[in-house]
Amino acid sequence: MGFFDLHEPEDGQDRFFLYAMIILPFCSSGSYLFDSWYHYQHHSKGPSYEGLLSTIMIVFSYLQYCTPIRSRKALAIYYILLCIIKELATIGYLLYYIHEKEIFKIIFYSCFLILDLLFTSGLIYCRVMNEYESRIVVENKHLFHFMSRLEVILTIYIPVFMKVQYTSLTRHMIAYFLLFDFFSDSYSRFQGIWIKSALYLFATTTTISVATEWFYFNHKIALYEEISYLSELFATILSDLVCRVRYTNVLPDLPFDPKFLRYPFSQDRFVRYKPTSLEKNYRWDLLTEHDVGVEIDLINPDAYATTRKITEEDERLLEEETASPANLKRSLLNQRSVPWLRKTEYISTEQSSIKSSLKLGEVRSSSVKEKLREDSLKYLTKERLLEIIEEGFETAKAPVNIFYNYCFFFSSDSRNGR
Repeated sequence: MGFFDLHEPEDGQDRFFLYAMIILPFCSSGSYLFDSWYHYQHHSKGPSYEGLLSTIMIVFSYLQYCTPIRSRKALAIYYILLCIIKELATIGYLLYYIHEKEIFKIIFYSCFLILDLLFTSGLIYCRVMNEYESRIVVENKHLFHFMSRLEVILTIYIPVFMKVQYTSLTRHMIAYFLLFDFFSDSYSRFQGIWIKSALYLFATTTTISVATEWFYFNHKIALYEEISYLSELFATILSDLVCRVRYTNVLPDLPFDPKFLRYPFSQDRFVRYKPTSLEKNYRWDLLTEHDVGVEIDLINPDAYATTRKITEEDERLLEEETASPANLKRSLLNQRSVPWLRKTEYISTEQSSIKSSLKLGEVRSSSVKEKLREDSLKYLTKERLLEIIEEGFETAKAPVNIFYNYCFFFSSDSRNGR
């Protein structure tokens, strides 16, 4: 395969953009190399643009994460060349501060030498040896979005580069601010507490680095500059950890829509439901309507309606008895149970036997009478039964004579025989 054997463009990409993703990291690393060695040879204490070019272009170096080169050998050579260029640029800054004998800056750029080596080794391990593909898609709109944001940020930072007696070198803070939007679009891919913690720490340290840089710009206190450099170094480490999430081998998308297949096995082959005794013995309440939703009335009240009026004598019989409050109070007093007033009971076998015999006699006599009555009705003919019923109706039609009950009072004379 040739060096320019590239992957096919995805949605939001074209062939020109794929070539730009390969070339722009070289432009970024080349500007970093130019600024470092220009600063080493032509450093002046007056206002200058030292480090401005590489600060603008440094954001494009992160496109090497998604380099669309298909050949493994070509990809390894590509990463090694970029690493060599960045290492040479860092060595230029390191030699300058060794000459100036600034211990803090020497340690700072020595750490950058080690980080670039580790970063390139990780890229070769993921992309070349294991052939991991990037799952975060970079589109054309991202490139133009970065450029528009970069113009706004540079209007703030250009006065810093023109400040007298202020040395401004290549910084990664602007690139980190632009990466915030890129990471936020793919936030759903950051799974796990560790990778999310690295993302939030990355945003925090970048903000601290920018804030302390402005404090140093206004107050000229060396402590602010040291805090800004340390925060930038820590943010660089975190950015490499955050970008690790991009390289994962996942299953490809299905080429067709899912289909329903018949499951030929028993559904309870592995899991069988066994109800407990508590569930078996539980009785469920059946809450239904009284007529079960069916309105049926078998009684027709109109058929039994009558216009006849009840006589006064019958009305008195139909009146309900109303109990007076005094009677109710008296009945409640009589019904009160008093445990210490009990009827005396004597335990005697003779008395109990007499009672039981009397009860048995009563039961036997009543049963004999009922049996005789049933036998007498059994041998009656149908005509005789009808005659007995008619006689009952005739007897009911007989007039009722009013009987007056008089009270007689005897005087004392009548008792003496007078």
